Parts: sequence; structure tokens; C-alpha cells
Amino acid sequence: MPVLKKPAAAISPGHRSYLRDLEAESACKRPRGPKRKRLTSVSPRQVRRRKALDAKTRTIVIGAGLGRCGTTGLALNLQRQGFAVTHEAGNTHSLDHRSTMKDHFALADQHRAGRHMRAAVLVADIASAAKGASVGGDISWVHTQLAEEMLLADKRVEVVFLYRDDVEAWVKSVVAHAPRPRLPETLVFRGAGIDASKGDRAQRLKLYRSFVLAKGQALKRRYAGRVHVVATERLTAWGKQFVERLGGEEGYDPDAGRNHVGVTRGR
Repeated sequence: MPVLKKPAAAISPGHRSYLRDLEAESACKRPRGPKRKRLTSVSPRQVRRRKALDAKTRTIVIGAGLGRCGTTGLALNLQRQGFAVTHEAGNTHSLDHRSTMKDHFALADQHRAGRHMRAAVLVADIASAAKGASVGGDISWVHTQLAEEMLLADKRVEVVFLYRDDVEAWVKSVVAHAPRPRLPETLVFRGAGIDASKGDRAQRLKLYRSFVLAKGQALKRRYAGRVHVVATERLTAWGKQFVERLGGEEGYDPDAGRNHVGVTRGR
């Protein structure tokens, strides 16, 4: 706002200096507050490109079932074919696997809509991480909790339930890998309706194995051709047919993942 000046004769030297400073200050632009960060947004072009890449992914393989049953070997064999399949990566590569496990198991207490929303986001992230590969996916026993919701989220999803025929060997492998029960194990039992305060650990593990097998078989009947229930002892023979059907040309290596504790060699 311009400053009105009095006649020069009526202004003292000190007052004149004050008016000059005031006028200079009013002529300057007022300082603005701190700049607000611009919200990042995805352009329409990026959306189209992402959709085009996702459309190239024909199959999304989700590993489920029991841990210590050859999940590493299955993931490595799928990677050998050039498929974008990870092992226990969770929903994104930047998330810690342990926190992802907690997110999965916490959904056991949530309403159905929350479970379906979580599964849809998880499948979308896995498909996006594939970056246009013909086959994408993630192999991890934690996906057992949301197996059906993931099948409903995307028709491209195929779920592989892994388990061992030898129950005692599986329990021994789990205990050797984790001598003390961990928090995710308690959450696993709760999600399966198993009282973690009753019985010993071996009994609870056996009950959980029965729960997983029953769930896998039920989903196999409900979603024919999209759910596979495979014993580790027969994983090599089944794996050869599976990778061939997906378009793999490198065969199935039964020794993949053998250096990981608890992963057995299939026949």
C-alpha cells in the first residue's frame, strides 16, 4: 500500500528517513510461508503403462501351506525359468517380512471386507513387481491366511499348498529351525482356532498341519485347476509339469534350496 507523503518542508530529517524506510518496506513483496511439498501423483500415462505391463502377466503364483516344506526350492526353480517370483518378499520388496506376517495374521480378527481389501492390494503389488513378466508371484507359507481372498481378487492367481507326508520329520524341522516359539507362530495358531495354551508345541503344530491340509483340499475342490496341494516328497515330479505348463524351459532342479535348513529333496 503506497505511503502518503507530507510536503518536504513539514517533514523533519528523522521523520523523512522513517517514511523512506516504510515506503521501501511496503514496496517489497511480503515473504511467503514455507513452500508446501507438491503431492506426488501418477500421471495417466504412467497408469496406462502399468496396466499394459500387468496385462502381460498371465499367471500369479502364490505359495502357501506349511513352512519348511520346500518353498525356497520352488521359488528358485521358478526364478530359473525367468519368472518374476520371489520367496517370502511379502507384499512389496521394501517391507520387512516379519511385519508383513503380523499384518497377515492380524486379519484373522478383522471383518471379511478388511481381509478382501488386504488380499486385493497384496495381489496388485505382486503383479506390479513382476514388471511385465509372463509369470509373477511370491512363495511364502504366510499366504495361507489369505489364500481364498487372493484367489477371488484376481483370476490369474494360482495357489500352491506345500506340506510333508512325514509329520514327525516336519515337526522336527520346524523345531530345529526355531527352537523357541515365535510371535507369528502364536498368531498362526489363533488364526486356525487352536488354543496356544493347551498341549505341547508338537501337538499344536500337528493340529495346524491338519488345518492347512483341510483348507487346501477344500479350496482345491472349490477352485478347480487353480489350487494345487503338493507334498514335498513329490514336489520334483509335480514341479517339472508345473513349470512346463507355465512356459518354462529350464527344467526343475531338485537340489535347488537344499542348502537352506529344513528343505528336503523331493523324489
